[in-house]
Amino acid sequence: SITLPEKADLCVAEIVGSIASEEGLHATIRDAQARLLKRPFDPASYIPARCQTVAAPASYALHYALGPPQFDWSKLKGEPVRLNCRDETLELLADPLLWEDIAFAQPQPPPGPWSPSQTLTFQVSAERLAANEKVYYEELRREGANE
Repeated sequence: SITLPEKADLCVAEIVGSIASEEGLHATIRDAQARLLKRPFDPASYIPARCQTVAAPASYALHYALGPPQFDWSKLKGEPVRLNCRDETLELLADPLLWEDIAFAQPQPPPGPWSPSQTLTFQVSAERLAANEKVYYEELRREGANE
C-alpha cells in the first residue's frame, strides 16, 4: 500500500503489456484513480493517456519448428503461442482489428475476467493466402528444402 503526502498530478504508467491489459493495467489504474491522483478522470493526468491492442490472424512460415523437441507446448498451459511481430516469416491473413481500447482517464472495468464488447470477424482473402504461401515457400527454400 502506497501513501503519498498529497495526491499526484501525473501518473506515468509502465504496465502496458503486448496485450495492453495483461499486466494488471485495469487494477493498477483503478487504484490510482481511487487513491493517488488529484484529477483521476483528466486525460492530462496520465502518460500515456490511452493504449490499444489490435489482433489479426496470421500464418507463420516456421510453424514446423513449433513441434517437439524444439518447442514444448505444455509450458504454455493453454495460453496462445506468442510470436515476434517483427519476424518477416509471420504474415497477416487479414487486416488487424481493434481488440481493446483503454483510456486511463475513464472508469476501468470491475475486477474479474474481461472480455471484448464485440466478436472480431476477420476477412481472409485468396490474395493474402497466396502471398503468405509464397513467403512460406521462399522460407522453406532458404532453409534448404527440396522442391
